[in-house]
Formats: sequence, structure tokens, C-alpha cells
Amino acid sequence: MLSLISYEALASAALLAVGGIAYTAIYRLYLDPLAMIPGPKLAALTFYYEIYFNVVKPGMFVWEIKRLHEVYGMLYRPTDPSGISNLHVGPIVRINPREVHISDLSFLDQIYSTSSPRNKDEYATSTLDMKLSLGGTCQHETHKGRRAALTPFLSKMGVAKLEPFVVEKVGQFCRLLEDCKTQGVAVNLSDAYFAFSQDIVKQYGFGYDENLLGDTKRAAAARKNLNAFMLKTHFNVHFGWMNLPLVLLPQKAIKAFIPGLDEFMQFQKVRSPS
Repeated sequence: MLSLISYEALASAALLAVGGIAYTAIYRLYLDPLAMIPGPKLAALTFYYEIYFNVVKPGMFVWEIKRLHEVYGMLYRPTDPSGISNLHVGPIVRINPREVHISDLSFLDQIYSTSSPRNKDEYATSTLDMKLSLGGTCQHETHKGRRAALTPFLSKMGVAKLEPFVVEKVGQFCRLLEDCKTQGVAVNLSDAYFAFSQDIVKQYGFGYDENLLGDTKRAAAARKNLNAFMLKTHFNVHFGWMNLPLVLLPQKAIKAFIPGLDEFMQFQKVRSPS
């Protein structure tokens, strides 16, 4: 009797799951307000189209979007007073079940309108799981208030206060180049400029000098870790729910399996004055 009930429950659950999937597919392809926008049916049906080009082929989705514009465009039929519809090709394509992409510079003023501001998409801002940060704030009014709090730091006077430190770092950068020249050692400019910018930004934003310019090996490792971490942000966009279990892992495990993430998690913490 128990096994019969279990079988019926499983069958009912499977039927509901299949029905839910079928309804979602039909809605996305034919009933959704975005159904009229041209684009690949697979992209309209599932996010896995985007996931493939962002996760399996990291960072390639932007080029796929460019290709979609070339293939599909936007079939636009404005109706004139006589009731005749004209066929035009426009710059809009559907790139996933809930988004369209517009490739038209003349549309920028409408998208980034100051008179009719828009909230950010929570789906996109969930990447780094920092809802209280300026970049992770979705509501326009809240974002406006938080941005206003930073205005004094980004003013001309505020930045001018950092000038002595910037000059000091420029001198240190030049000495690094001179030392490498004297020793006949090649210098990786990507690592050097990364160290230079990191030292300045962290001093200005967090009040401490990491002095990556003083250790080129550490600068190279930090840049490599950051690049590896940034590639994984595409994964986080679609699987943001994994942020919570990752936080619970020991730091050594995170450092071993996900290079760069441990540094970012340390970066998220408030640094207490030494």
C-alpha cells in the first residue's frame, strides 16, 4: 500500500513537472510579450543558450549577440494612416527568455534617461552578491543616495588630496623600470600597471597601501587571480545561489579550487585600522 502511494505520488510529481516545463516553453515561445522579437528559438526558450556562450565558452556571448544582430535584426512593421504595414529591419534581438538587446546609438537617451530613470535588473546585479554596495543597488533612488555620499571623494578637491601619493607611486614605477633596465631584466608592463593602479585605488578607497609595486611576483599573482575570478563572474550570473555554500567553505579549500575568490572574500571584509 505504501509503495503504491509512493508510486502515485512520484507519477503525479513527474506529471506536474512535465506540465510545468511544457507550459513554460509554450509561454516563452508564443505568449510572452517578447515572443514577437526575432532571435533564435533556443535563446527564447532557455537561459542555457546564454550560459553556453558565457560559461562553456567564457566571455563569448557578447560576440554571439553581435552575430545575432547580423542574422536576425528586428522586423518592424509601422502602420501608416492608410493602414498599410511596411517591413523594416531594425536593431533589436531577443537574447534570452527575459531580455532583448538593442544595437542603436540613437536609443541611448531613452535607455539612460534622466527624466525617466530605470531600476537595475536584480538578475544582473546578483553576480557578486553585494546588495548593499553601490554597484549592487537596484532601486534608482537608493542608488542615487549612495552615489551622492561618494561625491565628495570623487570631487576635484578630493582627488587632489591624493596627488602626493600618486606622485610617489609614479616615482616608484619609474624606479622599477630603471632597476629592470640596469639588471637587464624584462618587465611585464601588464603586471606593473596593474600594481600601480591597485596601489592607488586601495589607498584612496580603503586607506592602505598594498605596495604591489614593491613585489612584482605578488603583483603577477594578484593579476592572474583577478583575471581568473572575473571569468567566473559569468558563472555567478546564472548560478548565484552557489555564493552561500562557497562562503561556508574553509578558506584553504576556496584558495585551492577557485583562485582569486579567497582574495575577493577578504576584500569584501571591512579592514580594521592597524
